[in-house]
Amino acid sequence: MTKAAATPGETLAYKVWDTLAKGLGLPPRPWIPAGDAKARADADRQAHLVSEQVRVEQELARQGRGMLAEGRMRRRLPEALTRTLADPHPLEALAATNGVAGFVDRGEALAKLLDLERATALHRIAALADAEALQCGNVRVTAEPVDLDWFARWRATAQDVRSEELQRLWARALVREVCRPGSLSIAALDLLGKLSRSDVAIFTRVAPFIVKGQIFWDSAPAEDYPRPSLDDLVDLAELQVVIGIEYPFELSTHFTSARDDRFFHVIDAGDRCLVIDHDDPAKVLRYPVLSVSRIGMQALALAPQSPNEAHLRALGAYIQGQGFAVSIGSWEPMDGHVGRVLDMAPL
Repeated sequence: MTKAAATPGETLAYKVWDTLAKGLGLPPRPWIPAGDAKARADADRQAHLVSEQVRVEQELARQGRGMLAEGRMRRRLPEALTRTLADPHPLEALAATNGVAGFVDRGEALAKLLDLERATALHRIAALADAEALQCGNVRVTAEPVDLDWFARWRATAQDVRSEELQRLWARALVREVCRPGSLSIAALDLLGKLSRSDVAIFTRVAPFIVKGQIFWDSAPAEDYPRPSLDDLVDLAELQVVIGIEYPFELSTHFTSARDDRFFHVIDAGDRCLVIDHDDPAKVLRYPVLSVSRIGMQALALAPQSPNEAHLRALGAYIQGQGFAVSIGSWEPMDGHVGRVLDMAPL
């Protein structure tokens, strides 16, 4: 019996797991027939059971109720060490009771606990990356492997991430890089390593307002329109993600026509777009913006959100004020920066 052809998401998931298997020593990912819901559910259940077992053992070690040996529970901790693990000042307590030998015992126990916590974090991120890859639809997966230095930096930082929100972010980072190596720089990984859970929440709030690497920002609008809060933008400026909010003057972007016979330009934002048209091919389109740094764009792309429709329409209305005809529609990306407009209607 021949195997069913893998979907793009499955192809990506196998490449993600192959990268993890080589970099972390994980077993090969089992082959699951395309569309086989039962096999998928069985694999997910087994992964959940393993993760839960590791979590339970990790908690027992932290409470001082078991000793880690070769990554598994082997015996109870000595009574003195059990007391010191729960002590608010454990090193001082050990020094008073067990001396140097106590420090050695505790150091070994804590080192093993840290190793298990890191292994658990990477295991959870691997499972999240697998699920993330499977959800990818129309993606082109290259055969190019992930750079070894990039993976080493990813692993070194991801292993110390504990919250689920941040673990999901690091899972997306791996999937994105595995799909297209070079799409996420090591500098962008360094930025991710600085993020807190509140920073990720800001990313999620601001991402819907990003249009072609910029945020439409009219400092003196005729009427208010949806846009990111100043507090969020200031926080992103401190991370060097947003550029321009600190300037005393207004930044702007401009576009010329993509055609010779008339002005024509498409501004795409996620799965939506604005189509700009004018009889004069020499006319130039301009509007005020805040810029997003290259590294910031790479990081913000890991918090994908549908574009804010009202914000996009406000940009369209601003462009109409310059004499352009503006339509809004759906955007279907194809290869590179090429795509096609669907369901276009006048703004």
